[in-house]
Amino acid sequence: MKIIFPVFLFLFGIVSFGQNIDREVIKGSGHYYFGEATAVNVREAEDRALASLTQSIAVNISSEFKTHVVESTKNLNETVENIVKTYSTATLRNVKTDRIKNDNDFNVFRYIEKSEVEVIFAARKDLVRSIFTSAEKHKNDGNFGYALKLYYFALVLINSLPDQQVSFNSQNLVTIIPEQINGIINSLKFNCISDRASDDERIVEFVITAYDKPAVDLEFSFWDGNDQVDVRAKDGKGVMQFFGSSFVLKKLDVQIKYAFYESKEEIKEVSELWDLVIKPQFKNTRQISLEIIPVQISSLPAATGAQTSVTDGSSSSTTSTAHSASAGTEIVSVPMTASVDTVKRNHFASMDKFSFSLALVNKDTCPHLQKIATETLNLLELMKKKNVSSLNKFLGEDEFLKKKVSDMIKYNGISFTNMKIDGVVSKTVEGWEMRKIEILANYSSIKKQSKEYLVLDYDKDGNLYDLNFGISEAAYRNFQEINPSLQDWDKKQVMIKFIEKYRTAYLDRDLKMLGSLFSDDALIIVGRVLETAKITPNEMYKYIPMAQQPNFEQVKYSKEQYLKKQADLFASRKDLFLGFSTLSMNKKNAEQGVYGLSMRQHFNSTGYSDEGYLFLLVDFKQALPRIYVRSWQPQEYNDEALIQLSSFKLNK
Repeated sequence: MKIIFPVFLFLFGIVSFGQNIDREVIKGSGHYYFGEATAVNVREAEDRALASLTQSIAVNISSEFKTHVVESTKNLNETVENIVKTYSTATLRNVKTDRIKNDNDFNVFRYIEKSEVEVIFAARKDLVRSIFTSAEKHKNDGNFGYALKLYYFALVLINSLPDQQVSFNSQNLVTIIPEQINGIINSLKFNCISDRASDDERIVEFVITAYDKPAVDLEFSFWDGNDQVDVRAKDGKGVMQFFGSSFVLKKLDVQIKYAFYESKEEIKEVSELWDLVIKPQFKNTRQISLEIIPVQISSLPAATGAQTSVTDGSSSSTTSTAHSASAGTEIVSVPMTASVDTVKRNHFASMDKFSFSLALVNKDTCPHLQKIATETLNLLELMKKKNVSSLNKFLGEDEFLKKKVSDMIKYNGISFTNMKIDGVVSKTVEGWEMRKIEILANYSSIKKQSKEYLVLDYDKDGNLYDLNFGISEAAYRNFQEINPSLQDWDKKQVMIKFIEKYRTAYLDRDLKMLGSLFSDDALIIVGRVLETAKITPNEMYKYIPMAQQPNFEQVKYSKEQYLKKQADLFASRKDLFLGFSTLSMNKKNAEQGVYGLSMRQHFNSTGYSDEGYLFLLVDFKQALPRIYVRSWQPQEYNDEALIQLSSFKLNK
């Protein structure tokens, strides 16, 4: 088995072939749908016969669709025929075929029992239930944006069913799903906690909750006077940037996003049905106040309060640090055993010569805390001013960092949303890291604003080494605390850093890094510049598909084609954005040091978007961790069809 690279995977239906049948008996029995066609080419005749069969099904069930297909210039039968086609040959797997070879052509007869057609609708109901179950989980986890998207996609699928009935725990999802969508929208609360204006911009920050939980992920939009702007909130906080006439606003209408038109490609069936069925509409406009509402630090969502980010889940004592205003650049430690009031009093002390104040939690007793603090503040001050020449001087001879910082500023419209930075300094494989600096990324041509984090990496001597866009605090905590099956924190940390480097490479348009990621060799993921290593036979992993997982061929999409496509996108699009809807890690029980990384990602750029599922197999058994398997499945939602860690066995 060769290693899996970024390839597009396709599922094909199974067609059985009938022999010596009486076509007239089948036509007259009333128990079959059928289609017949003649063509010089046998494959063309088969396709035409299947199209005729599909039309036959549509004609017979069209009356049941009258209440929930879109009105158009097409007649009802034609629209329903297109809906039936979305079930695909792969679903109509029990279609039987009879061929007759004539002198100059082929006659093909295709037929299926009517009872089998009911099975295909049952399969779509199963997909609806699966999507609904996932939506419920994400809602319970506070990922309200992804939950809304999945609920809505399930409704689109329901409207492709003739009876429009999907039972789940003795309830009909036709009524339950709209209740859930309305419930989330109506439960959302926006509390303004800061409003900062300069000469040319105004930045307003909110704490966002629903059902008394922080909104881990949520998208909404507002009218800025010229256009509709999309905002992505994260970890219970949302940030909006205003220009011009919006400076004077006291209240604002926001629209909670639930339909996700641009993401419909995420599920193939939803994409195919989008223009064929009625799509429900919900009242999603909320008026929010832009007046600051005082919020106690202790009442903020866990991802936003500094004192909530200082432990690693253990009971051992740790230390918090803060700048002392009177001491200039001195770092003063505050024991975490001190009262909350003591921590809060010392937390936001500032350094006189900087715009920022910095409070660091010294989680692993870093001996270079003073150096890290000073270097961090200098870097942020220069990034805030977008002074590239001063940044280059500050970064000295480090060409890697100079390019990375410059590209980060150039391509992501960075603004700093909070001058008071609560950071945690932790030990890493390569030295130290400082998490997290809150920023706003603004992509004007795709009308998108996204709350983001910067994560700074330092070497063992405390010198600035790398910086990347960080994963969400909710995902980080999940890997750190909630996933008990992964006890090896150093390995989880390496994988987190890889995810962050991977996403930053897209946002900074780093083709060299992406070229390493999709190399034909194993990928070494330690270091700020990814390296590759030749593969030996005993390092190979055998793919063993299970259930609905695909058998696939290489190479549907070569590395060269992939990178050329990315290069074209990077060169021709003003703005692009890559995000993750889900992130997960798993450890292979039978193999020590073997892990799986799974993520559902969405890519948006000016005039182009795509969605898909990325799986990586990470092996820590070597001296340096390596990625051996990379698979990419666009438009695949069904969990049973996704390539996962359990699909691979080490060749011994």
